[in-house]
Amino acid sequence: MGPDLSPGERLAHQLAACTGFLRWAAAFPAESVQRHPERDGVMCLSPLQSSRFSFALAGSTLYWGLQSCEAEWAAWLPLDRAWVTDRVYLAVAGINGMGTRLSPLTISLFVDDPDKRARMAQASQLQRVRVEAQAGRIVATGQRIGAPCPVTAAPAATDVLRDATSERPAARFL
Repeated sequence: MGPDLSPGERLAHQLAACTGFLRWAAAFPAESVQRHPERDGVMCLSPLQSSRFSFALAGSTLYWGLQSCEAEWAAWLPLDRAWVTDRVYLAVAGINGMGTRLSPLTISLFVDDPDKRARMAQASQLQRVRVEAQAGRIVATGQRIGAPCPVTAAPAATDVLRDATSERPAARFL
């Protein structure tokens, strides 16, 4: 999924991703996935939910590891860009189509170690990849998912939030 999608394909992918994300998020307690207090379009995953994902850095590529349950929705995300500041922010732009508007959505993942985030912020692109985990450890990596998206290091979280969205997203239904 990436910028080479036609508008109709992008709309379908984004709708599938948002629907899957909402279904995934609804399976957890409300405090596990919450709207950012300052920006409605930014969905913040708790540390526990963020731990379902993994990250690896190889050269200038930041790999976002997705287990099968999370890959069901995250593989469909037509990611436009990612930021690494106080958290990892994954942004999907809004899109018009079929007489409707899908608002932008930014998913925010908790990463505990500031040194790790600083290294992650050095990446120039983010690539999704399938992973298999057992007992909290990655035991296998699989195929890459979709096209990479650019990673930018914003100087402060407030810059990320200002840039993320000012529209009311589909995530308001959480």
